[in-house]
Amino acid sequence: MTCGACGGGTGDGQHLCARCTQLLEQDLAELNELWDDLQVTVAKLDKGADSVGTSGGHAGSSEPINLTASDRARTLTEILIGWAHALGHSTHTALQASDVLFSQIREVRRQDWAPVLKEELHTTMGNAGPPRTGQRSLLLSAGARPSSRACAAPMR
Repeated sequence: MTCGACGGGTGDGQHLCARCTQLLEQDLAELNELWDDLQVTVAKLDKGADSVGTSGGHAGSSEPINLTASDRARTLTEILIGWAHALGHSTHTALQASDVLFSQIREVRRQDWAPVLKEELHTTMGNAGPPRTGQRSLLLSAGARPSSRACAAPMR
């Protein structure tokens, strides 16, 4: 079979190659840290307080939460819970769903929707928060689109 994400070779009955599976596992593993960072951003705890005399606006003139970060958190939640449900698991939070998908990765690779999950999650995580540690943060901070990474290379 051919990998639905990169076109590389896969084993029988698998819709993701080993490399794409590894990238999906990496995204799922990074989700806990990203989720914590995203919640801080939603609550606007990542911003310093205004200095005395710099507010310049009326009380309540700004949103009480970061709406962009809130939308991204909601999108991540919908993606993860939806795919966990497609796998037959009922979850109620993004982190529960991520844990299910990570622990069931062999079953996930066999699903015809696995390439869609990989791309949706990867793209959303790339847009969901501050750069993370490791090679992904270097790619994202350099302006590379998450989908621009070649993943057809064989694993060693």
